[in-house]
Amino acid sequence: MISRTTACTLVLTAAIAVSALGLSGLAPPAFATVESASVVPTTPTVCDSVRLVVAGTLSSPCYTIHGFRVGAPELLPTMGPIPTYRIPVRIRAEEPNPAIGAPCPAVIEPYRLAEELGKLRFGNYWVDATEYVHPFPADSTAPIDSSRIRYTFFVGSDSCRTGEGCVLLGFGATGFDYPRLDGCTARANPGERACFDVTLMNPVPVGALQTEIVIPLRRLDPLLDPSTFLVPVSVIATPRAAGFEAAWTADGSTAKIVLYSTTGAAIAPGRGAVLHVCYAVKAEAPELAYPLRFGPSLVSSPGGEAVPFCPTFAEIEGRICVGVSRCDLNGDGVGDVRDIVRMVRCILAIPSELCPDSLRAEYDCNGDGALDVRDVVCCVRDILTRDGGWGPDPGPSGAPSLDVARVGFEGAATWTNPLEGRAVIAIDGGRAFGGVQFLLHSRGLSRVRDIAIEDPRGMLALQWDVGIGGDARVMVYNRGFIESGAGAASRAAGLAGEVVPIRLFLTLEPVAEGAADGGLAIRSLRGATYEGAALSVEGGTIDLHVPASSVAGVASILPARPNPFLGDTEISFALPSDARASVRLFDVGGRLVRTLHDGSATAGVHRIRWDGRDDRGRTVGVGIYFVHFTSGSVVRTERILRLR
Repeated sequence: MISRTTACTLVLTAAIAVSALGLSGLAPPAFATVESASVVPTTPTVCDSVRLVVAGTLSSPCYTIHGFRVGAPELLPTMGPIPTYRIPVRIRAEEPNPAIGAPCPAVIEPYRLAEELGKLRFGNYWVDATEYVHPFPADSTAPIDSSRIRYTFFVGSDSCRTGEGCVLLGFGATGFDYPRLDGCTARANPGERACFDVTLMNPVPVGALQTEIVIPLRRLDPLLDPSTFLVPVSVIATPRAAGFEAAWTADGSTAKIVLYSTTGAAIAPGRGAVLHVCYAVKAEAPELAYPLRFGPSLVSSPGGEAVPFCPTFAEIEGRICVGVSRCDLNGDGVGDVRDIVRMVRCILAIPSELCPDSLRAEYDCNGDGALDVRDVVCCVRDILTRDGGWGPDPGPSGAPSLDVARVGFEGAATWTNPLEGRAVIAIDGGRAFGGVQFLLHSRGLSRVRDIAIEDPRGMLALQWDVGIGGDARVMVYNRGFIESGAGAASRAAGLAGEVVPIRLFLTLEPVAEGAADGGLAIRSLRGATYEGAALSVEGGTIDLHVPASSVAGVASILPARPNPFLGDTEISFALPSDARASVRLFDVGGRLVRTLHDGSATAGVHRIRWDGRDDRGRTVGVGIYFVHFTSGSVVRTERILRLR
């Protein structure tokens, strides 16, 4: 426990700034934020005493820090050459006492907490810091909000006692500052590029590096030649290797690289990426996890002396994952609804040959060592965003069920107003229903904005994802009351054999104004039985006519999609007639981030893609942003969330 410290946030500043901009109707963010972590020294070795510093803000100037706990390093069960440790950090914050009623401080004072970790062992360290906000009094057991960050650092070898240091090469996933849970260094679909970093840990200055990157696929299958599928196309020096040049050649799938300097520059002691490497993944590349290893390598000091490599207890290896999903649980080559049903049954521990103990570890999608509903969500999101499971059905891995599911549109599509339409999909699951999935293709002038499910018994799960182009990927499955406790498995098993009528309610929006009609089409149907086997699916009315809608009424802004978003999001507005309109983005502090549109616009729906950059071309940080739309007397605001 530390002394009670007053902590303030950006909320007060945001409210003042937003009000000044005419956005006083915006609600401040309703959650606390732990923002950063760091260690002192920044590049520690096993000889240093390490100090951890965590900083952040709270959701009100009257909130207080009530506790700060740093756990001991936990060795993670990783198979890499360097041991990895997790350091759990928990920050406890408290709401103000409502009985006091004293005014809150007007000065923002972000908190900064520190803990001495002492000397640590050689290896990677993963700080997992979570901040919880509790209602007053602070000994309440139920937090009302939380935020979380991950921070990694590396503890180098024992160079302080020997006077000499060893170096270590590694593979790093570009853009990730903590270990990827899927085990992939790079991911790509066939026909795309797979890029990753080559990292260097060096407690002494480095003047040159020579190495080879090899894909030893023939060790896995003598008939497969990796050069047929993956070819190096780009090698560049990273900012950490400023003053260096990367010379390289491709020998089949092998990249032979020399990193050198003609100006006498040196790579300062530390750890991080020194090379950024890209491979072209050919369209015919099989969906595999292609191993990456280092061939013969040399590291030189600035004076030309050889620097030894650190000994490791496992060979250093990376992986390029081409269309590979950790959620292909039945081994048919793709992840789809059949795998999700198998995972649900496994979590419920229903006695079956579907879930032997040898497979439970493979079902751990998020890599946290436990098998629960979070792994189902992890796999569902993986399948929805991956192309492999949404093409033609590859066929069952066994004999299909004699029962049949049917999917089709029910009734006609209608417009309840010029900007919102309705359509219904009916699903007859049959007696063996475990789940179905399908593509919902948008044609012409309408597309899906939202999907809801009619599920009065709470036994079904609906997951869907709509791309910027308007096509939706939809999955419905029997979640079998995923829960813990006595009787959970028997209740879920009792659902087998029930005929389940299902209705999906689609909310439509116009793509643009015009006289031509449009439509929606159901494609790529796949089904799963309650046992996770293939279920035959028939399409009823799979093509739906959607009449045109003319934009009328008042100017309006449409919900951004996707939201939350990682890379790009689409922001749309509609005008009933030609008019002047502006669309601007602000951060929570009320500062202008980017102007997306400011000028005249024609009647109809207008769509603007935001790439997550500000007006100066810089990538913005993770957090909440406000879309401010004005046209004439109409002023509207939407909130969007950018993720890491």
